[in-house]
Amino acid sequence: MPEKTVLLTEYFGHKCLELRAQLCNVSGNIPRRLKPCGPWSEPVWLKQQGIDPLLYFENGKCYMVSNPGDAIWLCEINPKTGEQLSASKKLWQGDGGRYPECPHIYKKDGYYYLLISEGGTELAHHLTIARSRNIDGPYESNPKNPILTNCSRLGQSLQIQGTGHGDLVQAPDGSWWMVFLATIGAMTRWLWKRRSMYAMCALRIR
Repeated sequence: MPEKTVLLTEYFGHKCLELRAQLCNVSGNIPRRLKPCGPWSEPVWLKQQGIDPLLYFENGKCYMVSNPGDAIWLCEINPKTGEQLSASKKLWQGDGGRYPECPHIYKKDGYYYLLISEGGTELAHHLTIARSRNIDGPYESNPKNPILTNCSRLGQSLQIQGTGHGDLVQAPDGSWWMVFLATIGAMTRWLWKRRSMYAMCALRIR
């Protein structure tokens, strides 16, 4: 089977619940339940490939962001049919770390913010961010990148390592938090010690 990205969607008001997976030269049955109690939709096959796809909705449009190749790309899709409505456009390669992945887009105060993971799921894993006035770029790298890492002389002896795959959330009191993946203690080949974690963020918009 050729490599494809599968996306399953269902709508609740203006929200979209998604289940996504990367299928690479494997065969088998595709499950047909979306909500925990079912039913699931049929799979929607997408033209733009890559792992960790993100859906972003704005002004009646649905954008998908993923990482086919060594960069983050964006396209507009029809979320019901999977039809790609615009050409894929390269947004950002990150700040030099390998394997840019797990993109998230946020809009705040007139800017689009693109948060990604770099460095691979290992000790060099870290988070970087860029911003643009337009969703399709160009994106300007944050000069303070990386915004989350322990891959440094200061962090190398700490218990938490391999920080990455993060997402930003704003609490009801206005504070900002990041949820992310990391390992506790020495990293192993199969990363059995990987955990979900969170940290409070100091968000400064300039």
